[in-house]
Amino acid sequence: MNSVLQPDTFTPEKNLADNQKTVLNAVILAAGKSSRFREQGVLKPKVLMKLGGLRLLERAILTLHETGVRHFRIVVGAYKDQVVPEMKGIERLQGIDIEYVECENYELGNGVTFAAGAAGFNDSFLLTMSDHIFSPSTVQDFIQKTKQAPELPALACDADLENVFDMDDATKVSSRDGFIHNIGKEIKEFDLVDTGLFYFPDGYGSLIAEKAEQGAHSVSGIIQHFIDGDGVRAVVLDNAQWQDVDDPNMRDEAERRLKLMFPTPEAAALLPEATTAKAVKPASDFSKKVKKSIPYLLGLAIIAALLFYVPIDLVGESLALIGGKVFLVFSVAILWIVTNTLCTSTLVRNKVPFIDLLYNNITGEAYNTILPLASVGGEPYRIQHMTNWLDLHTASRAVVVERLIRAITGMLFAAVCLTFTLFLVDMSNAVFTTVAVLAAVHYAASIGIMWLALSHAPSKMVGFVLKKFKMLEEYRSEPIPTGRFFAATGWKFVSRIFSLVEMYAIFAILGYDPSMADIITIAGAIAVSASVFFMPAGLGVNELGIASALTILGYPTALIISFSVVRRASVIFWALLGVALHATVMVAKKMAMSKA
Repeated sequence: MNSVLQPDTFTPEKNLADNQKTVLNAVILAAGKSSRFREQGVLKPKVLMKLGGLRLLERAILTLHETGVRHFRIVVGAYKDQVVPEMKGIERLQGIDIEYVECENYELGNGVTFAAGAAGFNDSFLLTMSDHIFSPSTVQDFIQKTKQAPELPALACDADLENVFDMDDATKVSSRDGFIHNIGKEIKEFDLVDTGLFYFPDGYGSLIAEKAEQGAHSVSGIIQHFIDGDGVRAVVLDNAQWQDVDDPNMRDEAERRLKLMFPTPEAAALLPEATTAKAVKPASDFSKKVKKSIPYLLGLAIIAALLFYVPIDLVGESLALIGGKVFLVFSVAILWIVTNTLCTSTLVRNKVPFIDLLYNNITGEAYNTILPLASVGGEPYRIQHMTNWLDLHTASRAVVVERLIRAITGMLFAAVCLTFTLFLVDMSNAVFTTVAVLAAVHYAASIGIMWLALSHAPSKMVGFVLKKFKMLEEYRSEPIPTGRFFAATGWKFVSRIFSLVEMYAIFAILGYDPSMADIITIAGAIAVSASVFFMPAGLGVNELGIASALTILGYPTALIISFSVVRRASVIFWALLGVALHATVMVAKKMAMSKA
């Protein structure tokens, strides 16, 4: 057959006569729920996800077939009803001896699925997982080196630690005299990394099944039995070309490495359009910079217009009197940061540690502030960070629903504040009518967005975006449970109420004693302006709302800018703190990795 993986290279037909140079059997595990890839709830399971033009499981079979493997046992479980029919319909696999083994107890652990596949082989065989990619030359190198001691099991290991994509996630190996001494993700001393490719000699199929029956429910548990027995060889590969595919970042890295593994034009044709070389305009293109700057320029224009009518000397005097008191305003923000975090925690059903969600909130909002993407520039980062604990579906959908809840509570809070303003503040008939109309519109808008949030729309939006970025192929539309939605909305609304505390603190440090009506009016004006205009971090918009409210309430014009500057300083403080916190954590992780 013609190679679809690496044209004009190794041809197994030339080597089948010499069984000392190849292994004829392989077990491939494809039974799990793929939760580590964060795709729980996705219609198409990870093993059917395309990478470089081929499904992951399809690529695993073809790679091993190209190195001489002729008999495959594919262990399926969670998504067997999707995996088996689709795989059987692939034209490239026609004529290959593939047996699909159903493992009903797959949830007990990958050792159980391993045993289900291994039990069918009496001869030597290879074991790998469907989400590991290898170049055929890497597999062939491993097979040849196993023949130096064919009576012992072996693990393919990579000694090039600098080239491992995600060392935190990698399974580390400590070797002594060519044998595995210790293995695990958390071991501190290691010299190799597990690539996910194993060799087992004749007769080991039944031994593996026996170990699983005795309670070894993980592959590592079974391997440990053999390490404690005659030993498992740590076979170091030459120029190992491989990659695990556990999350979207690893998938991107796998796409990159595939181009290095298969650089010929024929092989490159198998790669998806997104990963092939294209002429790209420089990122520094002037027109792109101008477009990105427009939201900031509009916001600054609003602030400049306000400054034109304000006596700056009075502003300077009021700010000079504040001094360190400004940190009182900064500290108030922790109230709604905590309640916003509780909102997120409710949406993800407390599956992420609270301290990590707090970090996610602070750093994510920092990037929302500084990135000119309608104040959502930090959301991709937040999703990526939460996939350390959640599947991609849950993480991305939680962030989208949270954004909708933010819009709902913003509209509702504005409407409530405007309603109180109508009853508490004296105003002309024209202003009264305007405020009443705005309140009604915001009530209606909040109800409309609430209906949207409880529908299938959030999942559809998430699926559309993720498919555009080629992170997923299919995405299940699933509405959020009503009870969880309203609980999260309650926390978000409480965070809105805490903004009233900030308003009072700003007045206090500027030497004013406002009434509750004044505070509610200003909060309502800011909320209304933020719902009508979209600027990064409300640049100019917040100032416009503050100016409108203070003017209606009869406060001096100098207070407008003083009040705005203090509030803007709070936003900048938390943005810088968030970025600094993220940078510090990243540096600490890199230092820890370099010491490992």
